[in-house]
Amino acid sequence: MIQGNIKGPEYVGIYEQAIKRGLNITLLYEYYLMSLDKTEPGRLPETVLRYFVYDSGIDINSKAYLYACVISVRDSEPDIYHLYRNNILEFTKERLSEGLIDNSLIVLYRWFLDVTETIDSGLSAQIFRLQFTYRITLESDIPVTLVVRHKEFKVPKKTPVKDRLTYAFILSDRENLEEECVICFEDANGNVYSDKSFAFTVERVLEERPLLEMNDAECSKDPFYLLYRYRQELQNADVVNAEVFAKSLLMYDAISNSFENELRTFLYGSTDPNAPEAKGPEVKNLRGDSKAVTDLEDNLSRLLFTKRGSRDMAPVFYELYSLKQDGEVVEAYIAYQSFLYFVKNEEADENVFPIIYDRLENNVSQLPIELAALLKHDATYERELTSTEILNYTNILNAFISKGIIFSFFKDLNSSIPLPYYVADKSVIEFMGSPGSDVWIDFRDGRESGRRVRPIETISGIYIYPSTLFAGESVSYKISMTDMAGNAEGYDETINYNSKRIDENEEFKRINEISTIGDTQRLEQAINEYYIECDLNNKLFKTI
Repeated sequence: MIQGNIKGPEYVGIYEQAIKRGLNITLLYEYYLMSLDKTEPGRLPETVLRYFVYDSGIDINSKAYLYACVISVRDSEPDIYHLYRNNILEFTKERLSEGLIDNSLIVLYRWFLDVTETIDSGLSAQIFRLQFTYRITLESDIPVTLVVRHKEFKVPKKTPVKDRLTYAFILSDRENLEEECVICFEDANGNVYSDKSFAFTVERVLEERPLLEMNDAECSKDPFYLLYRYRQELQNADVVNAEVFAKSLLMYDAISNSFENELRTFLYGSTDPNAPEAKGPEVKNLRGDSKAVTDLEDNLSRLLFTKRGSRDMAPVFYELYSLKQDGEVVEAYIAYQSFLYFVKNEEADENVFPIIYDRLENNVSQLPIELAALLKHDATYERELTSTEILNYTNILNAFISKGIIFSFFKDLNSSIPLPYYVADKSVIEFMGSPGSDVWIDFRDGRESGRRVRPIETISGIYIYPSTLFAGESVSYKISMTDMAGNAEGYDETINYNSKRIDENEEFKRINEISTIGDTQRLEQAINEYYIECDLNNKLFKTI
């Protein structure tokens, strides 16, 4: 059965009997799990739960179901729950960031919000959507698509119906669905039916959980979030902030005519878009100017000038950023936090890095120091990167390399990011000085003994000189610096061969191995073997 890839609810009993009899068959537990009916989490045998503690090659849907089952028995099986907890937490965050949902994931999302004290700002947009996601169960097999149209927007949203079940984002309380949107259904032939044509039930997936306040900076690209905040500020009678979100909504072409008239009347007292007083804001000033923005900019400017800590500045910045995502003060804050992290190696505001990454994805021009800080902060972690992240970080890496800039942290990059061999074999001399200084490196010993070179000045007074060293090699040198005011200083340093990067060029590794051979006869033999291999390679293969 396993060799024939036979699985399904009708075969669960057979696989379960094999497990109970203790048969040692490869993939037995996996096929048992994949065959289960995953409508609702059930109680799995303890042997199965313990088998999957250390992960395996099961698909995402089966893993979500497994984890949901573990969550459902956390009170009665606390020891097993404890073994799974960290894996479940990481898995849940990954699925949430991808915007996926099914019955099992709902169990995980509810658990995640219950056990997590602080929500990662990067998940704000997904959690906002999740809070207004509804599970819709039909009593008919005819509909294959659910169509939801909010009155504020022109374009409806379609979601597929499978096994009489679908999930839909509806920005409304369940009691007010008919007031806020229109729901209809389509069959396989494209015929449209009203919501009265079929019986169905609606359930908010996070039922009985209070709505969480989300990060404006992370969610402001979602027009539904802008609509939610606009309504919220109107309800709070906060006209200034309501105007901010109203102006942002006017920038979307997909809003309905009636809603556009509502926004223009609220903002300008007129529905005529050609009237001078009724013209919308320019794209650059999407958030508009107000006294609230001006006061926040002044406050943040003072904090930047006095070099206050990130903890003092961050709340002011994000309040400002939620109102206005551009401007010199905003740019200064992001650049300063990048400077603290990359140049000064000091504590910086962690939440600026998602902003820098978002700007990178949207081709917004950024300073080299911001991109260097992003690369060092995000790409040195040993976590699984998405294909888009790999591409973006590789582009930053290549941009620096193309200018001859090789930082020492490049060898600490995530192994998913390809590092060229001519970078991987470099041991980098890197040090700080005053920008614009006259800097020289004098080598004292080794193969570069007697040489004097000028290092490359990169960002904010960071100087580099990439040097090629072999295994066991070290070089002593002296750094001499004279700044623009004529102040001079010098000091001695030593650089050792840096072998941290595991995927260095294979030929370079071979030379390193040869250089460490102490026996003269064995050394000569190894060199001859290397020459023979090189000659054979040149004859048998064409370099591309």
